[in-house]
Amino acid sequence: MPARIRTATLLALLALAAAAQPSAAAQRPASVRAPRISGKAVVGQTLSASRGTWSRHPTRFAYAWLRCDSKGGACRTIAGATHARHHVRASELGRRLRVRVRARRGRLSAARRSAPTGRVARPPAAGTTTQPPGANGSSAPPAEGAPSPSSPGSSPPAPGAGMHVSGNKLLNAAGDQVLFHGVNVSGTEYACIQGYGIFDGSSDDAAVAAIRSWNSNTVRVLLNEDCWLGINGVKAAYGGANYRQAIIDFVKRIEAHGMYAEISLMWGAPGSQQATYQPAAPDADHSPTVWAQMAQTWKDDPKVVLAPWGETTVDANCFLNGGNCGADFNGTPYTSAGMQQAVDVMRGNGWGGPIVIPGIDYANNLTQWLSHKPNDPLNQLMAEAHIYGKNTCGTAACMDSQYGPVAAQVPLILGEFGETYDDSSCGATNANAFMNWSDAHDVGYEAWTWNTWGTCGSLISNEDGTPKGTYGNAIKTHLLSRP
Repeated sequence: MPARIRTATLLALLALAAAAQPSAAAQRPASVRAPRISGKAVVGQTLSASRGTWSRHPTRFAYAWLRCDSKGGACRTIAGATHARHHVRASELGRRLRVRVRARRGRLSAARRSAPTGRVARPPAAGTTTQPPGANGSSAPPAEGAPSPSSPGSSPPAPGAGMHVSGNKLLNAAGDQVLFHGVNVSGTEYACIQGYGIFDGSSDDAAVAAIRSWNSNTVRVLLNEDCWLGINGVKAAYGGANYRQAIIDFVKRIEAHGMYAEISLMWGAPGSQQATYQPAAPDADHSPTVWAQMAQTWKDDPKVVLAPWGETTVDANCFLNGGNCGADFNGTPYTSAGMQQAVDVMRGNGWGGPIVIPGIDYANNLTQWLSHKPNDPLNQLMAEAHIYGKNTCGTAACMDSQYGPVAAQVPLILGEFGETYDDSSCGATNANAFMNWSDAHDVGYEAWTWNTWGTCGSLISNEDGTPKGTYGNAIKTHLLSRP
């Protein structure tokens, strides 16, 4: 074949090959640098994932968090963990985590995984210690300086000395209706057990004044039972008498600024295990002692309501009666204490005010609240629900069917609410709907959360009360509109 024909043929073949290649616009994205995970792989902490670096201009990204074995292999997707941030769960303890990012351009996509994290660890704290058996069925005695629990049976004060329940309304000492509209302040349930403080942020007079500046009339204060009792290796600086006094002083500052306080036991753990997260139910080892001491500490305070638990995942019978009925801590079953016991212990230790009982399924489900209401000789029980966008009950229609019947019989508060439970939206559509429904039904509410975490669910960007984004501004605006 002549050289010029060979050359022409080669050029034609090259042209055909080039035509067969997709254009840059039609090529699938290509990973240049793998996604990276930042943050501490510690139960209760939040990890963040970067997208990585991609060529060919992808327009959309999807995240999937993976729970792997202790070597970073055999990875499985974590149900519902499909956002750039992931809250590390107790079920991931000892595992390594990865994130898979899928980049898309049109119909074409490509995915790449991050390197694994270190093994998920418990939050750092002082060494665990075991306490000798103590009173009230607890494996630890009352902490030094704390009120000594008395046996149920003593006569509590008559309702009406302070805030009290009348029908489905919460009234103050003057007989005026009280509708909570305020915020949660998170930190006192975890900072102490993690060994770096009692509060996660400021708690001084200026910080409380900032909360009040939003026209908040209540603050939800969260307790850790190990820190309250000063057991299981909690650092002395952050536990026992120091912790209790810090909480007492914080409540006094809240009240000095014209607000009420809901005080709720939130994190607990059985036996000698550390209370590093909120488990399925209160434990029979320590929770009754905390309830007794809560009752004795605030029995003469007219501006407080007490909540023996935050969120449960056991069934309604177990939550009411306690027992060996489904609660476990880090995979080990334990005996739970029920809400009937909580009412009995608090009444027997001098508390005559309202006791707030949450629903089941992370306090989101109130369908069995009325049928499993504890017996209270003073008839001073309130109901609590927690509601976020994406919850099973997360719409006004569901609130009508589930929450409405309860609110018609007892005072109801939304102890927590927010835009989405997984922090995936920084908007306020759901939050506004929850507040509007509550206002129309005389239901109180406490927004999550007055912290500067930088997440979608953080109400503030500065402890001076500067609202953060759409969500923070919406909550502030709504609170300011309330009487």
